[in-house]
Amino acid sequence: MRVLIVYDIFDNKRRQKVAKYLYAYSHTYQKSALELDVSEKELKKIYKDLMGLIEENDKLYIFKIKKSLYLGTQQKVEFII
Repeated sequence: MRVLIVYDIFDNKRRQKVAKYLYAYSHTYQKSALELDVSEKELKKIYKDLMGLIEENDKLYIFKIKKSLYLGTQQKVEFII
């Protein structure tokens, strides 16, 4: 299953811990948005682990991606929802 995890962590130390944790699962390396290809079991573990790393004022969003489109340059893309 493909998921997109987006986070906004206020504390630098916590943000670095979350980033380091997620980079182990991700094949994309954006600053605060990572795409992961994980199983349902792995996603549950990731969620549980992240809940132990973040605090109340931090934000963390997990989106399941049904289809993924790669947008290259100079290409016409048709979106089907």
